[in-house]
Amino acid sequence: MQMQPPALTEPGKLPAGEYTTANFYPGGLTVTLDDRWSSHEDSTGEFALDVGDAGIVFWLDMSPVTWDGKPVTGVANTPNAVSDWLHGVRELEVTPAQQTSIGQDKLPALVMDIALADDAPNGDPGCPTRACAAIFTFPEFSEPWAMSSDMTTRLYLAQIGDGPHMLYVVYNVIDAEMFAPTAQPVVDSIKLSTTLD
Repeated sequence: MQMQPPALTEPGKLPAGEYTTANFYPGGLTVTLDDRWSSHEDSTGEFALDVGDAGIVFWLDMSPVTWDGKPVTGVANTPNAVSDWLHGVRELEVTPAQQTSIGQDKLPALVMDIALADDAPNGDPGCPTRACAAIFTFPEFSEPWAMSSDMTTRLYLAQIGDGPHMLYVVYNVIDAEMFAPTAQPVVDSIKLSTTLD
């Protein structure tokens, strides 16, 4: 796979219809949106969609970290391996992984909901809630992606083709179940321009 050099655009308010990323995913990832959506980031590291205070984020090939942001080694970049790691993290409460599919091409995926455990320590001195814990990072991120203790998010993990690359789709919200009717049509509309080698 030929990865692009780091690039970032901020698309802002998006019109109804198809949107294809300019920077995220080599060749572009396309979603179909109604007129409620906007995007504050279309970068080589992340594609972020927003509606009100909620959103969906898309990532490729993330790296796991401990609750306080230290790298975790030995976790293969596959849905099963990442799911197994998440279910073993004592700071998290993770529902059993379910087999599903995402996108118009029905990419096989695992889906699970994630929340912080009641006794999870706080890894961020600036956390706005009782605790915040880091989970994933990416080379372009200035800091790891973290969850706060008031969140229940939903994570999809999908292998792309037969290669070593994996798509992460996350409901970046307080209540994943409540957000699902809004977010699921977008997840179902995903089209990838190409599989990655």
